[in-house]
Amino acid sequence: MVTRDNKLRVFWRSRVKPFWREFEIPVMIAIGVAAFAMGVIGFGDYYNTINQPRPFLDWVFLTIVMFRGIFLQAGPLPLELEIARWAAIFIVLYAAIRVLTALFYEQAHILILRWLTSDHVIICGLGERSGGLISEFYRMGYSVAVIDKNLSREMAQKCKDKGAVILNGDPSDEELIRRARIDRAKYIIAAMDDDSANAAVALAARELVKGKEGRPLTGYVHIVDRALCNLLKADYEFNRKASDRLRLEFFNSYDDGARALVREYRPFGEGCTSIAIVGLGKFGESLAIRVASEWLLYEGRNGRRLSVIVVDSRATKTISNLLMHYPFLDSACDFMAYDMEPVHSGVLSQRNPGIVYVCQDNDSETLSTAIALRKALSGTTVIACLNRSSGLARLVDRIGKEQGLQGLGFFSQLEAASRPEILMGGTREAIATAIHEEYVRSQASQGFTPEKNPSMVPWEKLPETLRESNRHNADHVLVKLAAMGCGIELLTDPAALDFRFSGEEIEKMAVIEHDRWCDERLGQGWKYAPGPKDIEKKTSPYLVHWDKLSEEIREYDRNVIRGLPVALARAGFQIYRIRKPAITDPIRAI
Repeated sequence: MVTRDNKLRVFWRSRVKPFWREFEIPVMIAIGVAAFAMGVIGFGDYYNTINQPRPFLDWVFLTIVMFRGIFLQAGPLPLELEIARWAAIFIVLYAAIRVLTALFYEQAHILILRWLTSDHVIICGLGERSGGLISEFYRMGYSVAVIDKNLSREMAQKCKDKGAVILNGDPSDEELIRRARIDRAKYIIAAMDDDSANAAVALAARELVKGKEGRPLTGYVHIVDRALCNLLKADYEFNRKASDRLRLEFFNSYDDGARALVREYRPFGEGCTSIAIVGLGKFGESLAIRVASEWLLYEGRNGRRLSVIVVDSRATKTISNLLMHYPFLDSACDFMAYDMEPVHSGVLSQRNPGIVYVCQDNDSETLSTAIALRKALSGTTVIACLNRSSGLARLVDRIGKEQGLQGLGFFSQLEAASRPEILMGGTREAIATAIHEEYVRSQASQGFTPEKNPSMVPWEKLPETLRESNRHNADHVLVKLAAMGCGIELLTDPAALDFRFSGEEIEKMAVIEHDRWCDERLGQGWKYAPGPKDIEKKTSPYLVHWDKLSEEIREYDRNVIRGLPVALARAGFQIYRIRKPAITDPIRAI
């Protein structure tokens, strides 16, 4: 995600700035001492040269005066004195800039935002979820503006150390968001604990960009309530207009953390058909849903079922509630709920799961339970799912390695939520990625290679222009489905994976997709030209009517349509044929 434009900034921040921060004072002292010494020597040589010798103390005094910006000597100057006076000017100016920047920090950085910054990130309201994002975006070369009214001194200093602009006030204040240059921003993030406060930020951002032309702006809005978050995803993210400048993405940090956990510590493999989840808080629930979804998509379509052992004081009630809201869980997994405190490991010893996720609310209890389970369960991997990364976890990990305790892993929910690639890997990104993967698969089946087609690379290595094109395709999914009388809803039925369009529907939707692609390319300045596609000249032989395309190219668009049911299922949605009314303005209802 580090763009080419950010590489110089990344180099400055990762190499130059840390060096300068560590050695700034010694370097400036060295320059000052050298300038002073050369000034004394230079003044002595100067007055001796013009036959007006002066005592040594006069040389010292004139050197001190020189550092105050007073220099009255004329004519040819000795080299030492020439270097000294320019070094003195540099030191004085540098010190003045440092003082003024410290005194007028906010105003100085607002000027930088106004005149020198674009494609930056605006974070509205700092909390545990969004605090870590500053460091990550800083590492990636982005400039960051923070709007918050209750920043602690420690957090404010941390933001300043990362070069962030701090605007004190209500995160949903339109004037503050405007001053943060939302018109030039790339992302705006609202990840506070209050859903209403996050919605207020989204409303303010939308009002500020409504009807105004400019670069696309993506807003990430955290919704603590999982059901509401999923509802907004289904009814808003797919119903926005393609012309909308602000693209809102709703996310739930518990769901995002569970997705990252399953990606980092895969529960499947080597014949594993049984897992255990100890602790069913918000994160434990999200993990159960994610594991079942992954199993259904990648392992369960051949009839195999996953045994999920759940240990919690309210395990039975919680699982019953999940099955009621997510019926597809029952088609993929066999849940065994044990209403007991997590410290009791006997039941897990009898079941011998392949992997155990410990997800208690308290980090100390999570660590204690994870260590006890790892000792009791020979050959089983145990993952301690912590709220945040801590020194205690690192200490336990180090001691465990020294003592040869294998199979104990650690995962931080908040640390995962602070990774931009997790935050930005929401619904739209997941569908766009799936569309690209289908393109790569289709091209490979036709004998193409990355050498022949540079676009056949993993999503992470795809140029930003092509990724944006796939995102536009994802935005257009509902338009194509609506033309067929279909819509999108949350994935609840495993049969949705077997959804099939008729041949006539595939053809009509493929034509719509080709027309969308042509409009997008023409809007970007592309033109038709026979022969191979030329990226530099922006010419393509495919900017023609559908009927004039070769069967090979038309089949590519058809394959994109055929792959939609699975692509949407991977993002947690399914296609249905009975239209339902969409929420026209959902964020006002939060």
